[in-house]
Amino acid sequence: MKLKTILILLIPAICMADSLNVSLLGSLSLPGSASDVAFTNGRAYVAAGSEGIRIVDLADPTDPVELFSHPTSSFAGGLGVFGNFLYVANFALGLYILDVTWPPPSELGNVITAGYALDVEVRGDYAFIAQYDCGLAIANILNPMSPAIIGEEDTPGYAYGVAPDGNYCYVADRGTGLRVMDVSTPTSPVEVGSWDTYGEATGVAARDGIAYVADGLFGLRIIDCSTPDSPDEIGSFNTFGNAEGVFLAGHYAFVADGECGLRVIDVSDPTDPDEVGFYDTDGVAKNVFVVNDMALIADDDNDLVVLDVSYFDTGVKEVKLPCKMGILAHPNPFNSSCKIDGLTGKVEIFDITGKRIDVITSPGRWSPSPETPSGIYLVKPVLDDKAKPIKISFLR
Repeated sequence: MKLKTILILLIPAICMADSLNVSLLGSLSLPGSASDVAFTNGRAYVAAGSEGIRIVDLADPTDPVELFSHPTSSFAGGLGVFGNFLYVANFALGLYILDVTWPPPSELGNVITAGYALDVEVRGDYAFIAQYDCGLAIANILNPMSPAIIGEEDTPGYAYGVAPDGNYCYVADRGTGLRVMDVSTPTSPVEVGSWDTYGEATGVAARDGIAYVADGLFGLRIIDCSTPDSPDEIGSFNTFGNAEGVFLAGHYAFVADGECGLRVIDVSDPTDPDEVGFYDTDGVAKNVFVVNDMALIADDDNDLVVLDVSYFDTGVKEVKLPCKMGILAHPNPFNSSCKIDGLTGKVEIFDITGKRIDVITSPGRWSPSPETPSGIYLVKPVLDDKAKPIKISFLR
């Protein structure tokens, strides 16, 4: 058993200096308390607790502009993003999926988790959810209008963060450190290893079998999980603040360091990490997302901070991914009209006999005529043979 020796100094964090190799581009004060941030389609999405999701235009990062907000009826905590979909860890209400192709976002589907949903990350057809006192949950999100929990594995602590990596998912389990889950069979995840970090593990990122843990007062811990049943800490860097979130970009770990803002750690040699940049934000940095030479900081009550990190070769550029389903219709079922989107071009509406009854332009809205009976209809693209047709239900 690894012996812990813990010394906690009850003094405020001293951040030493304001910045190194990082500069401020812009910031925006928003309602609520920012706990996470994601980016797609030129827009930042901020999880603002009881104030839901705030959507911010970053066309000019020096002048962020709030476009819309989306209420979540609970406490929006963690965010995951894939292409045109935003995944929201919505505390007591579980996982919410939003279509963010165009603002304002539209709500597609949701699923209740056993515990409070605090964080979510997406890989392929699955969402991996940290559900507080109930450990890890895995949801099938192939149909974003009907996500379903298909697998769960409890942890001994409180699951705050998740990081899927190949056949494994790493869970930041607060007081019990890092938990290593085998998720090769998503319906039956199982814990195969663990590493009890010194601090409070609340954030984690992973790549190539190495987990990078935001470990509270003990900074960044780097744990080799190449042998999953025997993980081992191979490096660490004690940041000045309270490490709460971490994002990997290039050979850097960007750490949201609480009262000390953003810290940039060179992890090209994970056994010898070194701080190469920082910026002390005005608030409490809770999480970070890096894209297009920007670091977006969820800065708690100071909300969204946009930093220039072009000094570092992160290699992270926005990639606009196609919608996997091709066509989406919502609401579905519907009783007056439904919005159809996901493609540009025309789509055809067929009844169950195969008779074409309408043609509309997507994105658009189908409003059945008064003569159209209730029933199941098929929506098919006119020109894109690779896009999947979908069924919609019309109820009068």
